[in-house]
Amino acid sequence: MNRVLLVTQSARAIGEFRRPWVRAAYKRFVARHRRAVTRVCARLASEGEVTVLAARELIDRATLPPQTGVRYYDEDFYKLDAEKITDVTATLANGWWPSRGSVPELEHRGVWLPDVTAVARATVLRLEITELFGTVASVIREVKPTRVVVMSGASVAERLARAVADADGLATVTATKQFARARLYASLMR
Repeated sequence: MNRVLLVTQSARAIGEFRRPWVRAAYKRFVARHRRAVTRVCARLASEGEVTVLAARELIDRATLPPQTGVRYYDEDFYKLDAEKITDVTATLANGWWPSRGSVPELEHRGVWLPDVTAVARATVLRLEITELFGTVASVIREVKPTRVVVMSGASVAERLARAVADADGLATVTATKQFARARLYASLMR
């Protein structure tokens, strides 16, 4: 059986968009994104079983084909092994900078600048990369798709899905290469 996993963008909380014109533009983006996901799911459903990994607000479950499985980022975050994610984050954060003293420009008045940013760096890595990576990887491993489809291929979550799929030897396809608003949104969030 042909089993497809469609990976869409993860989303920010709308409260992060404080300016009214930004909130209005985001609402228009969400409406377009929902329609695009519905169209892609309808096309993929004719090929076999479809599961969507998406942010809750970026899909309209009522408009998806009836047999479409849905996985939400916010639910799958909580299924991750917190200790493992913490270890991976620490490894990435510690390997981020060169060793102490090897780059004189990173030391100022006896203070090694990477030490100053250690907490913030680890927090950002965990929230923006490690948790997304863990979620995408676990969903791919649980769903066991024969192919991974990413909506625009521009967001961090979609890029991670492509990397995991490539590592697992799965074919990866971009569903909507011309989805300019999704590409713009993803670049703004990066």
